[in-house]
Amino acid sequence: MKRKLNGPARYAIYLRCSTDDQTKGDYSTIEAQRDVTSRHIAEQTGVLAGQFMDEGRTGTNLNRPGWRRLLAAARAGEFDVVVCTYMSRLGRGNMSAIAEHMLQEAGVHVQYVKETFRGGDAADVADYINKEATRFGDGLYAASVRKWTITKMEENFRQGYFVGGRIPFGHKTVPSSDTSALKEGDKQPPKRLVSDPETAPVVRHAFELYAATKSVNEVLDYLRRMTDRNWNYTKVVYLLQNTVYRGVARWRGMVNEKANEPLINEGLWEVVQASLTRKAEAHARRPKSNPVDAFPYYLRGMVYCPHCGYRMTPSNHHGRIAPVRYYQCIGSGKFGAKDCPCPRVNARSLHEAVLHEISRVAQHPTRTAEIIREAVKALPTDARLQEQLTVLTRRLRETQKRLKNVTDSIETGGRAVVTLVRRLEELEAEQTALQQERTRLEQAFAVSKIQRPSADAVRAVYARFTQLWEAATEAERAELLPLLVEQVEMKDKERGIVRLVLETDFSALNFATARGDCGFTSNLREDNGN
Repeated sequence: MKRKLNGPARYAIYLRCSTDDQTKGDYSTIEAQRDVTSRHIAEQTGVLAGQFMDEGRTGTNLNRPGWRRLLAAARAGEFDVVVCTYMSRLGRGNMSAIAEHMLQEAGVHVQYVKETFRGGDAADVADYINKEATRFGDGLYAASVRKWTITKMEENFRQGYFVGGRIPFGHKTVPSSDTSALKEGDKQPPKRLVSDPETAPVVRHAFELYAATKSVNEVLDYLRRMTDRNWNYTKVVYLLQNTVYRGVARWRGMVNEKANEPLINEGLWEVVQASLTRKAEAHARRPKSNPVDAFPYYLRGMVYCPHCGYRMTPSNHHGRIAPVRYYQCIGSGKFGAKDCPCPRVNARSLHEAVLHEISRVAQHPTRTAEIIREAVKALPTDARLQEQLTVLTRRLRETQKRLKNVTDSIETGGRAVVTLVRRLEELEAEQTALQQERTRLEQAFAVSKIQRPSADAVRAVYARFTQLWEAATEAERAELLPLLVEQVEMKDKERGIVRLVLETDFSALNFATARGDCGFTSNLREDNGN
């Protein structure tokens, strides 16, 4: 929506030309656009609030620094109108519609000096058709130029000219001396790829070094010593496989086998490629290592490190004799928290400790009654919940009463409408928060009414669990344990707290809402595979 203006309108100028536009006259150059738009603002008795420019930038996308600055200033309210010479300066085809819409959302109107498109109530079908036809023509022109450019580049590629992109290491480009290669519209002659006297010997020696050592790392060390480029293993392999060094160029699916003079002979090329192929095949045949193997991590996703606040995830390493499986704190592993007191805990020991605690609950009535008492303590009492509900309901009624008063005042009108609307929004937000809190308390009150499980019922379920555990497969065990274990918090490598679910109907998988904390102390020292 266009802003309501107080005083002279504030104008911003947007200027854009692509590389092709710079070769033309009329209103395509930056200087001509600036003159036309400045004159228009003066005729409108407006105030120039800013100038934004994208020189040598295409209009087929909005990835332009000048455009981004213009949009940011529009959203900040720095001007009221943007002036361009033509719609195509704002963007080609659909890009102009997107750009205009984004500016209008920011409350800024767009004017085109050399094109008239009536908008608002004054617009009719003819105006709409005129604007869309102009936009279609701008987009069609951009698509045609793109096609013409690709066609010209394809022909240059067939003739062995360099058609753009990053110049391969060991080469440089030189303009063609053949005047017949110049085509209409060319600003400079096409270029050919030739060997660079300084870096070409480095490339030849890199191929020779690999042929002699069969080691990519040897070539990597050599290139790092000889050049100031940021080489890595992948870049070295790409260099050794780049066909441009044997004189073969590739572009958009096309191949020119005599595009440039080769830097290495065919024999050396074949030796290097054969060795790289054997390495790739050997790597493909190598068995893939699984960082988290087939070991059953029953507590996956349930072990936490309260010190770092991160989850402990399955991991392993190979000890002196056998693999060691453990749960590792993400904070100490991924983020390198050096002061974590529990960086990892042995998985087998942790599983045994948790199962031992479940067995204790099944076998000892005293332990069962203890965790039930702890769970009940964690729940709010009926009286406290009822008191909170009463207070909250009273606050909600008062807020609703104030809402009605504000609504009546807004309907009456007056100068204070803006302030009243703001107050209305605040009260509506407060009402929503109170309603959500009341829903939460009602749910907690309903939970408090649930009948507590008896110790005998809990022991029976846990005893049934231990029976199923003995007969279950590994896959079934991975599904069974999460039914009774909610979370494990590791205090250190040898102590932790397991949160058990007070299950009352194990066969139907219906959990009681009461939870209890039961600590366990067990020997969880690292097992190094001895």
